Amino acid sequence: MKALWACFLDKDNHNSFIRDFPETIVMFPNTYLKTIFTLSIFYLLSCSSQVVKEEIDAAAIPIHQEYFVDLSDPSSDVFKVTISVARLGSFNNVFTFAALGTYSVMDFGRYVRVFKAMDARGREIPTRKLSTNQWALYEPQRISKIYYEIADTWDTPQQENSIPEMLGTSIEQDYAFISGQGVFGFIKGLENLPIRVRIDHPSEWSIGTALPFDSNGEIIARNFGHIASTPILLGYLTESSGRINGSDVSVYTYSKTDRILTGDLMPYIQNIMFATYDFLGEMPIDTYTMLFIFDDKDAGGVEYHNSSAFVFKEDDVDQVITIVQDIITHEYFHLVIPFSIRSDMLDKTNFFKPTPSAHLWFFEGVTEWASDIIQLRSGLKSMEDYIIRDFRQKIIREELYGSDISLRDISLNSHRNPKDYLNVYSRGALVAALLDIQLLDVHAGRRGLREVIVDLQKDFGKERPLPEEQFFEILIDYCGPETEDFIRRYIIGNEDLPYEEYLEKIGVRYRAKEPADDVRSDLGFFIVPERGGMTVMWIDDEIKGLGIEKGDVIAGFNGRRVSARNYQQVVYGEVPRMDIGEAYTLQVIRNGQRQEITCQTIQFKRRHTFSVPPMLSPTQGRLREAWLKNL
Repeated sequence: MKALWACFLDKDNHNSFIRDFPETIVMFPNTYLKTIFTLSIFYLLSCSSQVVKEEIDAAAIPIHQEYFVDLSDPSSDVFKVTISVARLGSFNNVFTFAALGTYSVMDFGRYVRVFKAMDARGREIPTRKLSTNQWALYEPQRISKIYYEIADTWDTPQQENSIPEMLGTSIEQDYAFISGQGVFGFIKGLENLPIRVRIDHPSEWSIGTALPFDSNGEIIARNFGHIASTPILLGYLTESSGRINGSDVSVYTYSKTDRILTGDLMPYIQNIMFATYDFLGEMPIDTYTMLFIFDDKDAGGVEYHNSSAFVFKEDDVDQVITIVQDIITHEYFHLVIPFSIRSDMLDKTNFFKPTPSAHLWFFEGVTEWASDIIQLRSGLKSMEDYIIRDFRQKIIREELYGSDISLRDISLNSHRNPKDYLNVYSRGALVAALLDIQLLDVHAGRRGLREVIVDLQKDFGKERPLPEEQFFEILIDYCGPETEDFIRRYIIGNEDLPYEEYLEKIGVRYRAKEPADDVRSDLGFFIVPERGGMTVMWIDDEIKGLGIEKGDVIAGFNGRRVSARNYQQVVYGEVPRMDIGEAYTLQVIRNGQRQEITCQTIQFKRRHTFSVPPMLSPTQGRLREAWLKNL
């Protein structure tokens, strides 16, 4: 899963983000620029045509339970679900909704508004709520139907453990989105039996899902896990399908004002899949379904076993395609990590007990690196974009939001601290990028992190998960003994990453900070609006020890009150007019206590700058060529 960083850096705050960490003009000689290529577009069905869905023989699978979802009134914001069952036994006495995802708390039961059981004559049979996600079923032998109403997650505010949109549910006037575990629960003892699902929806709507249909047009799932892990999109959709390098691909798109049609996305999807094929030497899946929602929310994407779901704010294609392409590439690569290369801990995952894995940094961090390097090496992304928009921004995010604990420990505790978890996308990807350079350097350009991934997939793969307790030893074995110190210092440990040393190997000059050409004053710290107020996220070494601390909430500046609405004007508007070294006062809230601190401005510095010298050494040139080339 990859969530948009817009959740943490709003538009207004981004302006100050860029001001305090200005974009660097990077000097890349033309000889090092790669040309973006365009592949010929494969044959597509028109957007208005009906995609051929997988159909199975309705009589071939014995169905013990049928789910009916009433979406006839989209304005209700409530899924009305009726489950019809064959004869139950005394042991079928609990009904359960999913409590946990792999790395986060879901508690979908908190969205249930009505729950009751009935016999064949419609008489209600007593039930009792046992916990947030479970209901006791009394006299299950008499139960013929279970009826419940469960609110959609998009429009139901929650104080904590809010569910990302692409993992949740929504009912709108012209579409509905179902994350299976957000709508469907199950009866104890029936979780492994086949399910038939019928959805009553407006007749003009179409359905997009990777789930198969029977000859009557109803959805069939092998079991609860199958339907819980396969999203469904309904509504006014545009659709396209095609075959890409041996994979049958179906794409369904909802766009609020039809500004983005499926046909607009298909060339980019094709390029991503071809680039991934070139990177791996094979396609990771035979059939694949993609669901897109372009409405008024920016959330990101999530990968399932053979499908993915994406939620973006609608805009013109050329305005959103950069981030859309990044996230599609990231989610698609999850078919390799962790659906192929994975910890055996994930095989023990259930919907009710957290299963933290020390490899989370690998699943998300290496996938994030792969999504960037695949685009770079295929020409879908320029080197400037890779360095400035990907590498540099990840360094800044790691600096602002980075954790004080290692990637391994973040992985083991990700369900406890969501902010720490986000660092796997920045530090995790940066570690993978530096490890790739080290491997290419050690092996004279013949073996990098790509080759490690390919070998792990061949030797382990879907049928043979990596043992949780031996993962680091296996990783060191596949990378080589030369990488053991790197892995122990930067993954198991939490030492500062050696950007300057490693980027120099490929002929990229990096400096963490250097004097700016224009001499002006700077606060020496960076603040962002959070729920608790304007929070200090980063402090320059020059003012450390003057009293301000990371995590302080800025309540006042030079006697003026500071809020999310006025901090740009009150703080950043005044600082440029101050002299370097001029004192200023801050009113901060720390541990619930308000106090006043005197600090002083410092000279503004350019931070995280990159450049390429006009001439590379022969060693740098060879390693750069291997790094840019998809061997």
